[in-house]
Amino acid sequence: MFLKSLYGVLRQEGYDVDITRHPADAVRMSLAKAYSAVIMDSGNIGFSAHEAAAAIRSVYKGLPVIIAGEAVPSSDSIQVGNPIDLEEVKDVLRSLYNLPDFHERRVQNQ
Repeated sequence: MFLKSLYGVLRQEGYDVDITRHPADAVRMSLAKAYSAVIMDSGNIGFSAHEAAAAIRSVYKGLPVIIAGEAVPSSDSIQVGNPIDLEEVKDVLRSLYNLPDFHERRVQNQ
């Protein structure tokens, strides 16, 4: 439900969004295509969101990885705690777009 809601909200905001259902697929997609940010649900199916964030950040040091529904601090990701607030996710993305090296509006939503 969260992913479907977030997909529509981000598309309406003008973001180019790709979706996958598993953290391992998010890693594969990040290696195959340039993204400005990756958003993952904290729910773990096999490969955890934290493992995926660490793998992505090991290759792309400056790529923002947002884990929604997670309140545990991590150096590899930005956390958005429960309950997940779509406006909070949008605010995080807006703040990232104010960074000098964050130009392209392409987001991967896992």
